[in-house]
Amino acid sequence: MKHSQFFLRGVMPHSLRHLHLFGARPRNECGVTILLAIAITGLTSHAHAENKMPDFLKVSLQDLADTQVTSVSKNSEKASEAAAAITVITGEDIRRSGAITLPEMLRGVPGLQVARAGSAQWAVSSRGFNDQFANKLLVLIDGRTVYSPTFSGVWWDIQSPMREDIERIEVIRGPGATVWGANAVNGVINIITKNAADSQGSVATAGFGNDTQAKGELRHGFKLDDNAYARVYAGYEEHDEVRRQGGDLGNNDAWDMKRGGFRADWDTNETDHFTLQSDAYQGRQDYRYDFPTTRSPFAQTVFDDHEVYGVNLLGRFEREVNEDSNWALQSYLDYNTRDIAVHDNQELTYDLDFQHVYDVNARNTFTWGLGYRFITDKLGDSFALDYDENTRDRSLYSGFLQHKTALLPEELFLTLGSKFEHNDFSGFEVQPSARLAWLPDEHQTVWTAVSRSVRTPDRSNADIINPLQSRPTANGTLVAVRRGSEDVESEELIAYEAGYRIQPNERLAIDVALFFNDYDNLILNRVGTPFAVTSGLNSPYILLPVDQVNGGQGNSYGGEAAINWQARDGWNLELTYSYIDIQLKNGTSSVNTETKTPEQQVGVHSRLDLPHNVEFDQSLYYVDSIGTNNTSTIPDYFKLDMRMGWKPMDALELSLSGQNLLDSYHSEFGPFLYNSQAEIGRSFFAQATVRF
Repeated sequence: MKHSQFFLRGVMPHSLRHLHLFGARPRNECGVTILLAIAITGLTSHAHAENKMPDFLKVSLQDLADTQVTSVSKNSEKASEAAAAITVITGEDIRRSGAITLPEMLRGVPGLQVARAGSAQWAVSSRGFNDQFANKLLVLIDGRTVYSPTFSGVWWDIQSPMREDIERIEVIRGPGATVWGANAVNGVINIITKNAADSQGSVATAGFGNDTQAKGELRHGFKLDDNAYARVYAGYEEHDEVRRQGGDLGNNDAWDMKRGGFRADWDTNETDHFTLQSDAYQGRQDYRYDFPTTRSPFAQTVFDDHEVYGVNLLGRFEREVNEDSNWALQSYLDYNTRDIAVHDNQELTYDLDFQHVYDVNARNTFTWGLGYRFITDKLGDSFALDYDENTRDRSLYSGFLQHKTALLPEELFLTLGSKFEHNDFSGFEVQPSARLAWLPDEHQTVWTAVSRSVRTPDRSNADIINPLQSRPTANGTLVAVRRGSEDVESEELIAYEAGYRIQPNERLAIDVALFFNDYDNLILNRVGTPFAVTSGLNSPYILLPVDQVNGGQGNSYGGEAAINWQARDGWNLELTYSYIDIQLKNGTSSVNTETKTPEQQVGVHSRLDLPHNVEFDQSLYYVDSIGTNNTSTIPDYFKLDMRMGWKPMDALELSLSGQNLLDSYHSEFGPFLYNSQAEIGRSFFAQATVRF
């Protein structure tokens, strides 16, 4: 996928007035596969001018470098001047990539580890510690966190905003806890959808393929009055199962999902803006689980067909007091449930957040905010997954302060701030940061930062009871059981970062970032003394406790680089490179944590405009070898994705995309808990988009 590292490849909404608030507005087989296709560029012959897709290959890099981003400081600033390692994926990037799911949209970002572990299963992380629930990466959609409070991670299958309505995705590699809070340890992904005023008219997409068997979306945007706009959407997708490793059997993980929602935006007057939006989804998923048991053959295979569903509602009010002061109040409600063989999981989150930005003078900006979050859940019991408390309520109180000052006007900027939080597991937490940006001229930025961030314990760290494996012994069946503890404290990180950006000419941009992360108090698995269990479910057996305790330490270091070259008008090339070395001591937070992250990753991306409204896009990835939970190794691999498109008329786009074109199957990640390791195959997807 083509990404701009410190500039955008799209256009911004018609107004940036409210952009700063919450970030919500503004192995390998050598077979060669040639993908011929027809596909995509979307303009409607009678559509509103602001809805027309820009030709991003003809936009100057300097104009794009001046685009505003919000995720670094929760305040609008030029992407090129941000004192952080930031990548921006625009809606045009997503369109040209042919990506169908949200993780696929993130795959080409340097410093991110994105791996598919099943048809609906993804492992996504930033700068290491990748797993099913990567607990050091915070993900938000329009300011609403989608980080699971039970498992400290993201259920990627339910995160799918309509692609046509995504304005941009801002990715911070490195800590963002000073403004976003706990769990924004190694990175922040902020998905920002379009203002309803910028998604007027109707668009329908329909596609089919061998992996994604069917996908369709319909959106209609309309005007309520002179200052109010709205849109509604609905979508459906159906995915086939992937292949189980080691044969031609399927992995029994096919799934489908139905989605719908709306967004409305009102400018109630010249200074006030209100947003109301909601999403709902319902899906069915097949699963195959291999549970440990206390009886021969000491494992049980269960085939399950379960449902997932949920709904969220978000409201945001923004007021521009004057040209120097503005504030916003945001609140959301998020409910989701999973009815699966492992256990039933229901979560309800209520969040309230206030933020105020005040420009004291031309050189000083002060930002502060307060927040409250309430979480309640209801978790079912099974031998495979149990909790000491089936229902638990918890609260999170937070506040942050941040001051940005120009030490030298237009040249040297210092940002100091801290987040203050209180949670029910580890108590009071302080997460400060200092960021310095030096702009020697309009084409260069040198930046450095030091930050402290924490990953607070979750429900599973506190009171989970989870059998990992079983085996026969002379004294009976030995079952290793992971147990939580109320004494577990937050994991800590002190991060040191530096970066350099330069645009030596109008066709070339270079972005380099380096980091050193020092981890302490990591949660690790400590094996205890076995004891006999003579009563209860599946007894008798011998329980080998694997307790979650603090005590892990370690560090990681590495860097990311991106070179963006506009070879000629209509042809853009990008090279990305990532390197990371992780060294942990005194145990790990999970088995083989160090080896689950590829040491090196390389991406080469080409975007080419051909005559007669034809587009030809290619992405080649190299991913280093990684380890798995069962100590096996997944070899390094190359991955080639291609897309060709054609716009035969203004209102019609056609596309054909292919993924994993170099080999028929390869594994990208180890098996998730109780699952089999999957192999991802070569796939094709054809799509038509109509605008009217």
